[in-house]
Amino acid sequence: MNKKLAHLAERRSQLVAQSAAQRTVLAHNLEPWRARLALAPTRGWPCFVLLGATLP
Repeated sequence: MNKKLAHLAERRSQLVAQSAAQRTVLAHNLEPWRARLALAPTRGWPCFVLLGATLP
């Protein structure tokens, strides 16, 4: 494998690990919202998400 491909493989590995960590953090941050989102009607859910994002 030449240097460029080795660098791309390493970069890809780093990005995959970073995205996995971000998914874990996102899942942890969204956990308190799961119950609230479950109560939201399916038709107007984006409004609830936007409203919820603005509340402290």
